[in-house]
Amino acid sequence: MSPPEDRFVIPIEQELGFSQARYPIRLSLPTGRDYSFEDARQAVKAEFRDSVKWKRMRCRSVKKVSESEDGMVYLLEVGHAVEFDWTWEGAIAFRPLNLRDFADDPGETFDDAEADIKDSISWSGEVLEVDDTTGRIYISVKDPEYPPTTGSFYVRPFEFLAVLNAVFNHQNFRMIQNLLPSRLKACEGDVHPSVPSGYISIIAAC
Repeated sequence: MSPPEDRFVIPIEQELGFSQARYPIRLSLPTGRDYSFEDARQAVKAEFRDSVKWKRMRCRSVKKVSESEDGMVYLLEVGHAVEFDWTWEGAIAFRPLNLRDFADDPGETFDDAEADIKDSISWSGEVLEVDDTTGRIYISVKDPEYPPTTGSFYVRPFEFLAVLNAVFNHQNFRMIQNLLPSRLKACEGDVHPSVPSGYISIIAAC
């Protein structure tokens, strides 16, 4: 038995005063090349791996800048110019209890340590701003009981390309991946999807 209709719900078409046009997706694109999709898949995977590498740094001094209900803002002094291979927006700075046993080289990067240290966080905070020239990193820490400290810490970037990498490389998106070769070919130019004549006449009538 179907649920009773809610008489107080106003259909979107009635609210807008017109009906939205809906057409099936029939682009009729030419068949794409499988090797082009494979090249794109590998390029996306490589770009994703480069964009998610963690950077190990060393904090020389810590200064509390401000305090509010949302948390406290701290200034981390690194002591040298900072250069990231990715944008710092959305990045997280943190210090784990289990630091890997390798030299405290501020330029060293890695991307395979998550399993070892994700459950041993000493302090963490969202990166608010980075002064690349002076080596100053401003972070927001929500838990006042775990303020940042001097010593080695990591900066983990926000994974902007995670969804794109999943679409190209994860098995859960196999159906979408079957559609990508033809669309990649269309991106090269000189490919124009055909529009059924019935749709053209409808558009012309409007």
